[in-house]
Amino acid sequence: MKKTVLILLLLVNVIYLVNFLAGSVLQFSMAMNALFVLSFLVGVVLSITYLLQLKRHDQHPFLSMAVLSFSLASIGCFAFFQFLATMMG
Repeated sequence: MKKTVLILLLLVNVIYLVNFLAGSVLQFSMAMNALFVLSFLVGVVLSITYLLQLKRHDQHPFLSMAVLSFSLASIGCFAFFQFLATMMG
């Protein structure tokens, strides 16, 4: 269950980052932006939680680290895009 949730969150993050970096002209609605931000924040919280749990069980935390790094990158790209949209009008 943990792996499937982390993989889904990783896919959402990758889709958002590819869309952002490709310069796609897709503009998301306010509800879609809220879902993206919610999924980024859930990804950060869950990956940190799973990292702490994995540390106790001596398992490999690569998937949790990937979700954490991609979620933080997605939050940064989202904040940068919103900053530019605010500054440019």
